[in-house]
Amino acid sequence: MHDLLILDKHPETGEAGHFAVSWCKDYGTGKVFYTSLGHREDLIDGDPDIKDRKNAPEISKAYRAHVLGGIEWALGLKK
Repeated sequence: MHDLLILDKHPETGEAGHFAVSWCKDYGTGKVFYTSLGHREDLIDGDPDIKDRKNAPEISKAYRAHVLGGIEWALGLKK
């Protein structure tokens, strides 16, 4: 497993450790990409006028790039 993003503290308990938020690995003849970053509309859509936006539109752009990178890797399009 190759960690892409980690937390050094548990998000609920604050316990110190190594907690993978996003990772990838080869599995048999396939590939697995995982991210636990979420799926709220404001995280995916960069429109600054989305109601109840919690993140800046720039965060949406970075999140989409993260997910696209994982998909491209899993398809063998990028290393």
